[in-house]
Amino acid sequence: MSDNIDSGLVLAEFIELRKKMGDRIYMLRDKFVENTHMLINETEVAINECDIAKLVSNAHTLKGSSAAMSARKLANLAQQLESNATLEDWQHMQLIMSDLKKEFQAVIQNLNRLL
Repeated sequence: MSDNIDSGLVLAEFIELRKKMGDRIYMLRDKFVENTHMLINETEVAINECDIAKLVSNAHTLKGSSAAMSARKLANLAQQLESNATLEDWQHMQLIMSDLKKEFQAVIQNLNRLL
């Protein structure tokens, strides 16, 4: 079995997190999904408004929370947004955002499957 499932969720890390959290993992999942939806929406607004500060802040938060949930690919996409913000290539950031939204849906599906 691979260490990663197709969403970039690191399976071994997630299993360890689930062991540590016990039944609280369900609350953590729900909060992660809720907060990530909000961050994605706010980040899209920041990109549309060319708001670098808000983009960097949201991307940084998304990167950290995704990594904590073992969603490495999602965290990497957030890192790309954060790193590219100073370049002000808004079109490229919209492409990254599109990939990030797709990856988030895959993460949700896999979290639900694993719990």
